Amino acid sequence: MTTTAAPRALTPASAAFAIASLAHLVSLLPGMPEALNLATKAAIVPLLTAAVLAAVPGRRPPALLLAALGASFAGDLLLMLPDAFLGGVACFLVAQALYLSLLLPRTTGRPLLLPVALYLAAFAGLLALLGPSLGALLPALAVYGAVLCAMGAVAARGGLVLALGGASFVVSDALLAVAKFVPGWDRSAVHIVTMATYCAAQALLAWGVLRLDLRRARTAGRSAG
Repeated sequence: MTTTAAPRALTPASAAFAIASLAHLVSLLPGMPEALNLATKAAIVPLLTAAVLAAVPGRRPPALLLAALGASFAGDLLLMLPDAFLGGVACFLVAQALYLSLLLPRTTGRPLLLPVALYLAAFAGLLALLGPSLGALLPALAVYGAVLCAMGAVAARGGLVLALGGASFVVSDALLAVAKFVPGWDRSAVHIVTMATYCAAQALLAWGVLRLDLRRARTAGRSAG
């Protein structure tokens, strides 16, 4: 019975994640203390991880999901440091590769051509926009962008929740890069949208995977019966 119980969306941990996410968005407004920004950003992924664990009591969530969240947490911490941008990118590259490994076997047999075409177009557009400003960072960020867009394309064939999660991650990282490398885009409003889509992406991907695993477990149970 426990293997096919629906994931619990509303738990104290998920409420804490939502509050921390909203508090972080508030911290990005002009004049807010830097300490609030750092504290809330560092809390987002650990609280989401706690919410994932609470969503499936008596079961262990997929190890790759927990690993992807762990890599994301490390990336968040490094991106808060002044000289660790590439380290943060490396952590998020690992996170995207883990999400890709998590989603590929769960979405096999579903159409991929249209999502791939859309994300290739988005990837090409971002490279055209950002390429001249990236300098020596271009190879590393191109590799990251390719893996990110691959994750988004695969997530798009996993249902609406996962599709929105993948798309939100691409939007978030695209805005982060534009704000960092394109003059005139380093604005509070851009940072707020960047982090809002980031929080949404992580939550939607985690919830989408848990729901997908629930459907697979129920299908396997009916087949066995």
